[in-house]
Amino acid sequence: TAATAAETAKRFERLADINAVSQQSYDEAVAEQKQAEADVGIQKAALQRARIDLARTKVRSPIDGRIGRSAVTAGALVTANQATPLSRVIQLDPIYVDMTASSAQVLRWKRDVAEGKIETVGPTSGRSAAVPVTLEFESGEAYPLEGHLEFSEVNVDEEAGTVIVRAQFPNPDNLILPGMFVKSSFAAGTYNDIYLVPQRAVQRTPKGDGYVYVAGDDGSAQRKDVTIQEANGSNWVVTNGLSSGDRVIVSGFQNVRQGAPVEVIASQTDELAANNRTSSQSTPE
Repeated sequence: TAATAAETAKRFERLADINAVSQQSYDEAVAEQKQAEADVGIQKAALQRARIDLARTKVRSPIDGRIGRSAVTAGALVTANQATPLSRVIQLDPIYVDMTASSAQVLRWKRDVAEGKIETVGPTSGRSAAVPVTLEFESGEAYPLEGHLEFSEVNVDEEAGTVIVRAQFPNPDNLILPGMFVKSSFAAGTYNDIYLVPQRAVQRTPKGDGYVYVAGDDGSAQRKDVTIQEANGSNWVVTNGLSSGDRVIVSGFQNVRQGAPVEVIASQTDELAANNRTSSQSTPE
């Protein structure tokens, strides 16, 4: 119809130039042509709307991932902006692992960095950080792939008093699942001039302060108060109270007291020697 109206308008234009048809007939032909073109536009819009409606019959996920169980069954009535989701799509590769550290511990780390007690190995946030993170499953099995630190939360959980630290791990085999309990650790800096003392060697006062007994040069036990920074595996990280060469007593405490004679029968220099630039990993869980 539109094509016929266009041809008619062209013929009437030529005829109008030689006064073979009236100007009114020519104007009516042009109006019919424009009306036909408008009808075509309306039909194109209706076709486009139908295509949009057809596309909306399929719900497409904006992310790649795995879909969980459906909350509705086939044939159920669903509407736009409904409160009940159809299902959940979870991204599994890569996957985020959230760790928690106490706000007091994070504050102490920042102070130690500012005072030079901790030498950082690089920035600890952002894409440039590249701080490696390791992961263990609840069974103790180590995850074979290494992740990296993403960011540290800027606010503290008021109820738990903790700060969230997030790491990202590649998960090609979907071994890590959302909600799984795992243990992650990372080292973002090193303590200088510290001592690693076996935890069994450290005793506590009624106030909770730590102290150890060392074997003096005169063969007697000498008590030394120590400052414990944190745990590192089965050892305590001691920052003050010990000197290089001190022989810390690790057994036989039932007979040890200040000034009591002692006899060294074994030396564990590999455990008690000063650890210059020893890395002390923080292990948020």
